[in-house]
Amino acid sequence: MRKSPQGCARIRALAGTGVLMAALGFAGAANAGCGQLPGLKPTMYRWDSSPDLGRSAYMLPTLFEADSDSDSSDARFSNYAIVGVWKYQLLAEGNKGIPDGFVLDFGYQSWGADGTEIMNSGSREPASGYICTGVWKRVEYHHYKLKHFAWGWDKTGTVFLGPTVIKEDVEADEAGEHFRGTFQIIQYEKDGKTVSGDIVKGTVTGDRASAD
Repeated sequence: MRKSPQGCARIRALAGTGVLMAALGFAGAANAGCGQLPGLKPTMYRWDSSPDLGRSAYMLPTLFEADSDSDSSDARFSNYAIVGVWKYQLLAEGNKGIPDGFVLDFGYQSWGADGTEIMNSGSREPASGYICTGVWKRVEYHHYKLKHFAWGWDKTGTVFLGPTVIKEDVEADEAGEHFRGTFQIIQYEKDGKTVSGDIVKGTVTGDRASAD
């Protein structure tokens, strides 16, 4: 039976702290159900019998090192710079009929460690759909691209206009407290293929939200 992600995370946590395990059979199940941490390889991971435990077993602490065959170690740490909740603004720049610096949207974005994103838009009426999602990827160190998917409705929330795509190209600072980049808002007709009107563009900024 495949282990759930929560189960895998718990098994990895136990491995790192060297917690005693009750039976050898559990070791087999853990190994079969959970893969290694991405981009890491164990340098010490073994089960051994203990004179004090008889046929029971204990797990020694596991040490991990970056896999030299990939850049996943660098990717892992640079991804931390964008993962989290951000207070963002979309500022217009270089558009016809929209003054530069006009706040097109503001709100909160949550960039997940699994490459997904959620946006809570403060400029949209709740009835028109102010929560939407996206996917992101790392381009290079602290540089990320986001493709955000939304549904276009009028302000009454009763007239469907078509799908909306927001593309962001951002770079976080070294401390991972701020990001800045560019964006495009593409509104499609109901067919999802025909672009409706002009593509709106500008600058996006973000400040990390703190739990304090």
